[in-house]
Amino acid sequence: MDLSAQVQRLEKRLSTLNDKQAKFARNRAIGRSSKRLATLVSRETAKAERLKVGLIKKKIRISQLKKKGMAVVVIGRTAIPAIHIGAARSQVKKRRGKMLVSQSRRDSKGRFAKREHAGNTAIRVGRHVFNNAFLQRLESGRWHILQRKSDKRYPIDLAKVPVEQSINAAANKHSKHIIDEYLPQLLIKDMNYRINKLIKSA
Repeated sequence: MDLSAQVQRLEKRLSTLNDKQAKFARNRAIGRSSKRLATLVSRETAKAERLKVGLIKKKIRISQLKKKGMAVVVIGRTAIPAIHIGAARSQVKKRRGKMLVSQSRRDSKGRFAKREHAGNTAIRVGRHVFNNAFLQRLESGRWHILQRKSDKRYPIDLAKVPVEQSINAAANKHSKHIIDEYLPQLLIKDMNYRINKLIKSA
């Protein structure tokens, strides 16, 4: 007998003995399975992207609908800003023992001229390095790591770590395992325990 058939048979038997216990067992198993899915997806994505597990787990929200006997797991897939990864550390390239840093200067017409050395600074955060990046405080008062996309002054974008591909792969892999194996096994174990307990107390 496959797992789904066992679950249906046991649930029917438990409902006959005590309907409330059957509903409680299902909601409890669904709640535990949802949390297990969040943990597995967080761990695998964090490992793939070299991030802390907590950063990924913050992107996962669980809403359990107990009256309907189901749960909704919402997984955010947006990139993680570099400033949230950890402490930022500035790095400057060297050539012949000399740091390749130069200040901005104006030409004879008062316009900003191209720097002598450009694109030679980087920001390291955790295990990630963002080249041609710098720390800046925004108008909102929050600090962020910004990154130039070329040697030119603009365009500038927020430095971030994309996680969509890794989180999609992890979610697809582990959701199948949870639905097909983990949840049914959890239900079978819990309902068997409750049925035996009710029979003994009868």
